[in-house]
Amino acid sequence: MPNLLYRNTLSPTLPISTSVKGSPLTYDEIDGNFKSLSDSIDLKSNINSPSFTGLVSGNTGFNLNYSGGFTYSYVNNQCNTGSTSGHGFINLPDVPTSVTASYFGFRSIAYTANNTALTTYNHYYAEFGALGSSSNVTNNYGFRVDSDMTFATNNYGIFSNIAAGTGRWNFYANGTADNYFAGKVGIGGIFSTTRFTLAGSYDSSASVWGADIEPSISGTSITTATYVGSYATVAASATTNNLYNFLAGANTWGSGASVTSQYGFFASSGLTQATNNYGFYGNLSSAANRWNFYAAGTAPNFFAGMTWFGRAIREARLALPANDIDCSLASVYTKTISGATTLTLSNIATSGYITSFILELTNGGSATITWWSGIKWAGGTVPTLTASGVDILSFYTHDGGTTWRAAVIAKDSK
Repeated sequence: MPNLLYRNTLSPTLPISTSVKGSPLTYDEIDGNFKSLSDSIDLKSNINSPSFTGLVSGNTGFNLNYSGGFTYSYVNNQCNTGSTSGHGFINLPDVPTSVTASYFGFRSIAYTANNTALTTYNHYYAEFGALGSSSNVTNNYGFRVDSDMTFATNNYGIFSNIAAGTGRWNFYANGTADNYFAGKVGIGGIFSTTRFTLAGSYDSSASVWGADIEPSISGTSITTATYVGSYATVAASATTNNLYNFLAGANTWGSGASVTSQYGFFASSGLTQATNNYGFYGNLSSAANRWNFYAAGTAPNFFAGMTWFGRAIREARLALPANDIDCSLASVYTKTISGATTLTLSNIATSGYITSFILELTNGGSATITWWSGIKWAGGTVPTLTASGVDILSFYTHDGGTTWRAAVIAKDSK
């Protein structure tokens, strides 16, 4: 049996005699007295809120077989025998129908006397005592919530409701041991399809961060330090269309919202302390369907610094579906002339940057071609093209399309 079994069902005040200090007790429902037993206290009468008065004298308010010199209100120094599971204290309430708001199985309310100077107030404290010789404990829990505590509408293993403020923490794990969460983890929210969610709104500070990672490297024998790693494991026979190790996307933007610049990935200008510094580094070896960098979007790509290519450059070739040359789609365009044609341009780089392309015309001399404005031909004369054959022309601009330098690379190419 447990050392203290308290079933909360009755209500008058029940005095405890000093004559039973250090002895386990039980309450006799027939004669209304506490009696000594060898291994338990069983207060299970038909009373609703028993309060103990006339507690035992000495350092303890309620003592079960303890003779230490510490000041405690309740001390239990016994454990039941004859069972595979022991209990120091069990609370088994039969909550009556009159209790409709809250029931507290354990409640600690902080009070202090006037002028009290206290370093630490522990409402609940678990610590290690000592293991006997040759003893072994497999699992040690400071606080445990079992898996069957799911009967309510909302079930919280641990619930903390402290408002934000200096020196306030709803959960604070100061130990250096690992922390483990088997279920989903949400900061500011929980999304049903994600293992970890970081949500919530931000205040009016000049700079805010959804996640700020600032580890300190102190060891002298560390070969590689990785701040954030993503290592996917795919089970046998598992299938998925896309696996994203990192994904940046836009959510809902409120009416009137304004953001000047948005970056899917940003490496700041201060990332220069190492011998070699890479804003982005891809190390995939060459093979079919492998790309160290792949920009499938049709928006322009901009490189302000020098661009090096260690192998041949592959450029797109596009057969024009109409008469507009979209300079963002390819570097070589083809067009067959079958009648009078007016050619136009779109998506030209701004002044100070180069836009260039090659135009392969078939039967370019078979009909009238009206060219876009600003073209400077050799000698100032528009060339005569081949009526039945292929001509290859090149164009470039550096002033946003105001001036185009043009040349015939090959006429009647065969």
